[in-house]
Amino acid sequence: MGAAGRCHGRQGVRVHHRSRAVPGHGHHGGLQRADPAARARRHGLSFVRDLVARWLEGFGWRAREAKINSFPQFTTEIDGQTIHFVHVRSAEREATPLILTHGWPNTFVEYLDLIGPLTDPAAHGGDPADAFDVVIPSLPGFGFSGHTRTKGGNAARTTDAWAELMDRRGGHWAAHDAPTCWSTTCAASSVASAPSSPPRRSVSPARRAHPRTVDPRETAPFLDRRRLRHGSGVAVRGPARTRKSGDQAMMESVLEVPGARLRYFVRGSGPLLVLIAGGHGDAAVNDALAAHLADRYTVLTYDRRGLSGSTTDGPGPTLATHAADVSHLLSALTTEPAYVFGSSIGAMISLELTTGHPEQVGVVVAHEPPVIQLLPEPERAVAVQDLLDVEETFRTEGSLPALRRFAVFADIDPTDREPDVEMRPPGPEHLPNAEFFLTYDTPAVRTHALDLTGLKDSPARIVPGVGANSSHIWPHRCARLFAEELGLPYETFPGGHNGYRFRPRATAERLHQVLGD
Repeated sequence: MGAAGRCHGRQGVRVHHRSRAVPGHGHHGGLQRADPAARARRHGLSFVRDLVARWLEGFGWRAREAKINSFPQFTTEIDGQTIHFVHVRSAEREATPLILTHGWPNTFVEYLDLIGPLTDPAAHGGDPADAFDVVIPSLPGFGFSGHTRTKGGNAARTTDAWAELMDRRGGHWAAHDAPTCWSTTCAASSVASAPSSPPRRSVSPARRAHPRTVDPRETAPFLDRRRLRHGSGVAVRGPARTRKSGDQAMMESVLEVPGARLRYFVRGSGPLLVLIAGGHGDAAVNDALAAHLADRYTVLTYDRRGLSGSTTDGPGPTLATHAADVSHLLSALTTEPAYVFGSSIGAMISLELTTGHPEQVGVVVAHEPPVIQLLPEPERAVAVQDLLDVEETFRTEGSLPALRRFAVFADIDPTDREPDVEMRPPGPEHLPNAEFFLTYDTPAVRTHALDLTGLKDSPARIVPGVGANSSHIWPHRCARLFAEELGLPYETFPGGHNGYRFRPRATAERLHQVLGD
């Protein structure tokens, strides 16, 4: 506020006004009032034209947008209010967490230029010991925090929200406020009322079962998993790996489960929807589909154990093991039944989840599950031989030839895709995932038998799905026989066996229709 007004927020707020003479204008009661005619000359049509020209031609909207989007951004739910915040971690392991509160009527954008010097002081001529992990929330009702939902919002309530936000991070922290009256009060109250150490929290069943802790730098600790409920939203991008995911930010985190550490991602807002990839696909395979769903759902994607960022230290997983992993993820995120969409082996996992953990599934959409047990002879023998040939090719020739053989019987055509979908043939970077999939998951699919009776008795709504362009392959035939076995209609989805990857926009719309029926 400069010389015109000063804030003293530690013991309260006092605002001092000082008038100054403006040449050519009269003095009324100690305040200077501009002549209306002069104001009209200064802020008339020509002034508006200059403003329009500035915004249309002289301001780089896309450059500013790209700069804002380059910072990891998150949303979470605190006290019934969506809270948006930027979180940038320092590479320095001993960095101090620091929360920066913008003023009124500003936004978090005013602090973006400080992030570099604060998180990486060495690169800006400073001492690495002075590094901070920076958190910049948007005040309730401001920017991406959205409108306030309840009455009674004030500095004290926001103070509590900031304390909760930083408590979710854990440890000690510091606060800085923008030089305006409101934010000074808020930040001062935050420092005064913040707990000296995080309060004890209940430990999830998954954590009790496998108590080894996760380095908080490897997780997105701001997500209080117990607070994610049906209808609430979380859209955060994790710090461990940065990648384009449409226009949504997403949270990356790690969950310890028996025998594995699962990397997962959460984005969007709305009821919880789990996407389970097929083949050797990790969470990234579902990025495009998730991006088209995140405006209507809180979308959970994850790397199956043994793939990409998820580790495993036990024996080769079964489909029941994979289903238990999804159950642990759901337990960590919600208490409500979730929507589940899986394709191929992902569909088999989703159905195993439905029988093994029926209380966690509201609607399951199983897209072309390879339920070989339902195929009549000689079709069953053909399907089994296809998978045996893939496994033999893997043993004798390696992963890439085996994947190419797999693509032949599944008729995976990467040219049948939406124009903005980029597809690349399998390369060396896919080898670790492919090797794990071919070693463990392919035999598991070949030998697994679904509990059809359990599926018939399940309280979940089960939706078998088929590809519009895959009627000539046996996974499509399996899906139709599965629907017939359960006495259910099947739903047709765009594309073929991998339509969710190649036609994500159309698949998202179709999936939304199916879930809403």
